[in-house]
Amino acid sequence: MEQKTSFPVLGEGYYKELEQQKNELNKQAQMLLAEEEQGGKPVEVTTNDNPVEETATPKKKKKGDNWYFLKVKKKQLYERPINYVVSQENGYHYFFVYMKLLAEALEGKSLVIVELYEGQELHEAIAEMICEDNEVCKKAIEVLRKARLINVGEVDEEYVQCIEMLEFNDFVGEDAVAERVRRHRQRKKEETIQ
Repeated sequence: MEQKTSFPVLGEGYYKELEQQKNELNKQAQMLLAEEEQGGKPVEVTTNDNPVEETATPKKKKKGDNWYFLKVKKKQLYERPINYVVSQENGYHYFFVYMKLLAEALEGKSLVIVELYEGQELHEAIAEMICEDNEVCKKAIEVLRKARLINVGEVDEEYVQCIEMLEFNDFVGEDAVAERVRRHRQRKKEETIQ
């Protein structure tokens, strides 16, 4: 016995909708191709029956928008300050707070500016800033200060404190093309000397 398969019959409206979607996609493709030919400038492509709206081109990366990374050499994890932090009860939490503070310090070139509300403690503001527990931040600040990884000071303004990341340059690098080229040239120079 032969089995028959039946397919649903779709109405004429369904096919008209598919045709409209196809036409819209073709218009968008034409606009993108014309945009590429014009060097990335938005171009308005129109047809007789339906004008297409101009779309904004995506923003390009600005020269000042550099990517940064936190770098950790294997031996850094075993040096005395980090060992001291990690050896404390909840030490790994404190180290994580330290990493988050390093990330916050990227914009300030080794400084974290903390704005306090009236009556707010430094650890409370930091906990709010980096989304951590108040008590963990309080103890982390004490431990990081003892380990000489941070220094806390006040700024001239009222309700503003500053955290200086003392080992900032050892943990942070800038992923810039010029920096990579400089390191490459330095290695080549060292190779030719040997």
